[in-house]
Amino acid sequence: MTESRPASGDERAKAEAFISRWRQSAASERANYALFLVELRDMLGLDHPDPAIGEAERDGYVFERAVIFHNHDGTTSNGFIDLYRRGCFVLATKQGCAAKAAARPQIGPLRRRAMPMTRAMMKITRKMKNRVCAIPEAATETPPKPRNPAMIAMIKKTAAQ
Repeated sequence: MTESRPASGDERAKAEAFISRWRQSAASERANYALFLVELRDMLGLDHPDPAIGEAERDGYVFERAVIFHNHDGTTSNGFIDLYRRGCFVLATKQGCAAKAAARPQIGPLRRRAMPMTRAMMKITRKMKNRVCAIPEAATETPPKPRNPAMIAMIKKTAAQ
């Protein structure tokens, strides 16, 4: 584990520029999330995901990691993990929509802001757990044994939320 240290002036300026740039983004999750994550990783000085090649055993750190769900009725369906790093994490992104937030009815004198975010976090957590369980073992197509990689949810709140 590394020790934390105060950010340098250059690091602080990069972080502020990143925040300013992404604060303006609209509710277009699929259009924005990969660019957001690449820029975040650049700002933090971390390595980039690899190009996906469609082979489970070789796609160890990729965007849009394909998974196959084995449903209770014996059927299968396809899904994707927004960002996957084998043995480390699965990451799911969600971006709020100001128009949807503005259309919500008032509840009492105040709009209940915490509940939509809580529901979103619960929904994304279930979605991520399902995807973790659908990751096949390295050279097989059988569902994996239970394991606990980190699950990271990134939800961008809009100004109206």
